[in-house]
Amino acid sequence: MKKYFNRIAVVFLLLIVAACTATRETEKEKQTDKFLEKTEIYFKNQTAKDRFINGLIREEKGDYAGAILEYYDALNYDSSAGIYFALAKNYFRLNRINNAINNIEIAIKKDPKNIDYKLFAAEIYRYAKLFDKAKNKYQDALAQDSLNVKAIYGLAQLSEAKRPTEAMNLYKKLLKITGPRWDVLIAMADLSSRMGRLDETIEYTKKLLKINPSDPVLKKILIELYVRNGNYDDALKIVNELLPIYPDDLQLLEYKASIYVFKKDWKESYLAYEKLIQSSDVPLEKKFLIATSYINQFEQDKDTLLLDYAKNLMLQIDADTLDWRVKAALGDIYQRSGNNSLAVKYLKQAANEAEWNSNLWVQLGGLLFDIGKYKDAVETLSKVIDNFPDNAFLHWILGLSYGQLKDYENSKKYLLRAAKLAPNNANINQSLAFTLTQLKEYDEALRYLNLAKNINPNNAQIYGMMGMIYDDLGEWDKCNAAYERALAIDSTDILIMNNYAYSLSKQNKNLERALSLVNKALEGAPGNASYLDTKGWILFKMGKIDEAKKLIEAALKKDKSSAEVNEHMGEIYLKLGNKKEALKYFRRAKELQPDLKGIDEKIKSVGNGD
Repeated sequence: MKKYFNRIAVVFLLLIVAACTATRETEKEKQTDKFLEKTEIYFKNQTAKDRFINGLIREEKGDYAGAILEYYDALNYDSSAGIYFALAKNYFRLNRINNAINNIEIAIKKDPKNIDYKLFAAEIYRYAKLFDKAKNKYQDALAQDSLNVKAIYGLAQLSEAKRPTEAMNLYKKLLKITGPRWDVLIAMADLSSRMGRLDETIEYTKKLLKINPSDPVLKKILIELYVRNGNYDDALKIVNELLPIYPDDLQLLEYKASIYVFKKDWKESYLAYEKLIQSSDVPLEKKFLIATSYINQFEQDKDTLLLDYAKNLMLQIDADTLDWRVKAALGDIYQRSGNNSLAVKYLKQAANEAEWNSNLWVQLGGLLFDIGKYKDAVETLSKVIDNFPDNAFLHWILGLSYGQLKDYENSKKYLLRAAKLAPNNANINQSLAFTLTQLKEYDEALRYLNLAKNINPNNAQIYGMMGMIYDDLGEWDKCNAAYERALAIDSTDILIMNNYAYSLSKQNKNLERALSLVNKALEGAPGNASYLDTKGWILFKMGKIDEAKKLIEAALKKDKSSAEVNEHMGEIYLKLGNKKEALKYFRRAKELQPDLKGIDEKIKSVGNGD
């Protein structure tokens, strides 16, 4: 919104300068006439009069130094106040302020009832920034003539900076004397704007328009004032009046679009902005900002239409530029819209055009990882990772992608680098700990988990992973303590519930609590094969073989690829005395995971299944 304040202030300032220039030119003409009149009245010596007229002639030619010499020559024959006034004027023109002040003060002393001398003295003092003295001269003039327009106007201008209310009252007094006056109304509109009195500024601007109803500059000021004041319909009315007259005025189109943005009419704002986008006179930077503004608005409103408008505008911009930022923005839009294939396409183009931009590679790699394209993420980031040796997030994403491909050695390599670059990032330390766990490097895994825990002590996932490690190590007290802490932090995490329940079943203790936990997990994910297996195994440990069998069968229908679930089914059939079926499931578990602990002994124990 600040742009409206600045623009209005600048326009009012330009109007004030123009008004003052016109006023000064008029005053100069009047002043010359007064001098000629006074030469007939005051000069009794013909030589003095001749020298004075010669001075006036030199003034008209711009020879102010020569005029001063003529006036000084006139003083040899006549010392009237008018000559000192003329000297003050020409010294002022030559910027010799002290000489101008000395001569005007002499003129005032010789003719103390001459208001023009006092007003000119005030002007000199204002120029010299001697504002108190200027104020005194204006007040002296008003003491003689309380309705003197120039004195009131000058005093109002002096009062604006420190006494704006007093200045405004003086301007109002002036209008009562003169009626509507262009320069005064401009000053009042500008002052009320700076004072934050928008309603008053609007009224003064409307009065200015009555004086000059066809002025497009004033109408644009009024548009901006209405927008600032929230009078969007009034602003739009003026815009619609002007557009048929100035159909190619880009500023009017921008006003229209902005007004519709304030009204949250996204369709109309888009249609207006589209015309701006299509104009070759609008710079790329502005077009880009317009399109991205819809993305920013989407962050607030979550209206997917905003993304459609942003996309359409960006596609039009993209057709006329090779700027990588446009492709990056399109990638971002498509990603937010859920069109991942096009998001990948444009992000790849942007990243390849701006290879130095690590953020683009992070976004692209992160997207590929999130949509399960782990191989593509590895291939993409492996080509550029050496260009960004100090970017922790690129190493993290690459390490995570290798981990999903079960290439834990490479995963460890890149996650170690990420952890070194960002030692205070809990997520990176936790990711590294998971990979180290898969490599059975439990001591190192626990070290990084402890680092993550110190950074983020209220992360239930960290404690859940600790529970899994202690479970593998058979350190049950530490295992249970870790799981209990995890659930104390987040009692709704169904994965931790399931893992803790399964750990308790392995320990063959607290089976009722284990059953309660897995039941809660299944409430959150009723068809989860792992959770069904956990419950079945708990029931098996509780001696409820038939119920256990049904659950393990249900788990296998969901997922036949788990070695552990197949092993459990073998155990159930073995318990039921069916060695043949038990052997079948033990062998299947062995095929799925050759290094499954204890599986060889179980196969050997059932023999041929007879």
